[in-house]
Amino acid sequence: MRTPTGGARVYFPATPGSEQRSWQAATAGVDFRGDGGYIIAPPSRRIIDGNVKLYEVADIAAHSVGTVDAARLRDFLDPRPVAPPRASSGSMEVDAERLAAWVAGRGEGERNRGLFWAACRLAENGVSPADALDALGAAAQSAGLGDREITTTVRSAYRAIQPASETASDGRSRNAGRWFGRSASPPSAALGRAGL
Repeated sequence: MRTPTGGARVYFPATPGSEQRSWQAATAGVDFRGDGGYIIAPPSRRIIDGNVKLYEVADIAAHSVGTVDAARLRDFLDPRPVAPPRASSGSMEVDAERLAAWVAGRGEGERNRGLFWAACRLAENGVSPADALDALGAAAQSAGLGDREITTTVRSAYRAIQPASETASDGRSRNAGRWFGRSASPPSAALGRAGL
């Protein structure tokens, strides 16, 4: 299928019994829509510069098309940084300043994922959520993310890495004070290095 702006859409059958998540490989210009994702398809149209432009079917495969291994395709198009192995002594030093610089360099389409990845590294190494927000917040702002988006992404990273610590025996969040007891001022990159 051709889009009104010159893009292309290619459809593949889903893998039966396997969830396919939506993702984006911004540097390759690829958006993958899986379960829960949506796209605009023919006979839809858009008005661009006062002209009606159509979404058009460009070709239909004359033979059966196989499924796509979405995870391998994503890894090929947009390889993710690999975390260094943990030190055998059980302690590992995290360079929050370096992570912040890396987050600041993320472009559109990579900013949230980059912030999430960096926050996960800090969470894995015992840095508190508030300190992670301080360390990465200004960098994420300079990359173009808003305060609310930054807080939500860092919170999601901590939930992904430390899910058991989120709720106490009474069912209330243990970390609520860490997130909502913060000042109204924007996060800063005050944390230089965090050692464990």
